[in-house]
Order: sequence, then structure tokens, then C-alpha cells
Amino acid sequence: MIAFSWMATGVGGILGCLIGGIMTQYFHPKYSFLLYSFFGLIVSFNATYLTKASEEDGVEEREGENIEDS
Repeated sequence: MIAFSWMATGVGGILGCLIGGIMTQYFHPKYSFLLYSFFGLIVSFNATYLTKASEEDGVEEREGENIEDS
């Protein structure tokens, strides 16, 4: 699961750079800010689909472990 997270971050970073470069080259900057302002709404909308199980990360199970051991 961690590898998928890093892969998604990398792909998102590359695509974000490409789209951002195209937008700043060919469009007025106000459209970039307008698009960026909707990202908060998208995150909020997706957060409504989170379940109670997604909030549990297993910290209680790892309380006795040392961070360097993992």
C-alpha cells in the first residue's frame, strides 16, 4: 500500500507539472487559480465517502514498538 501511495504521488507530481506548465504558457493565470480553488471542494467531497474503518491506523497495536524497529 505504501508503494502505491508513492507511485500515485509521483504520477500526480509529473502530471501536475505538465498541466501547470501548459496552463501558465497558454492561459491567463486567473484560470490556474480558478482550477486550483476547486481542489478543496473535490477533497471535501471525497472525504464524505470515508468510513469509520478508514480512520483506524493500528497505532494501538504498535504502541510498544520502537520507531527504528519498523
